[in-house]
Amino acid sequence: MNIMMNDLNSKRAAIVATNGFEESELFEPLKALKEEGIQVEVISTEKGEITAWNHGNWSEKIAVDRTLDEAVVEDGNLITSRNPGDLEAFNDKIIQRLKGTD
Repeated sequence: MNIMMNDLNSKRAAIVATNGFEESELFEPLKALKEEGIQVEVISTEKGEITAWNHGNWSEKIAVDRTLDEAVVEDGNLITSRNPGDLEAFNDKIIQRLKGTD
């Protein structure tokens, strides 16, 4: 095993999706990342499983590893919100972070 592979084994990635995601846009990156030894979590606003859309039809399902069920979610340098109704809290959090007051 080469040094680069060892470095990637300690890396984590997240794929954020919801029901109706384009099949290839989740499964292709998921496969590529896992083949390199990267730990990948599927994150969604929905619990349980989400279903892909492929050429106009419902397709494969995938288990959700983590659910975003908060107005604003922070993970390291990632700050995100779940829907437009959360934009005020989202904006406030970004401004706090940039000011260094969070």
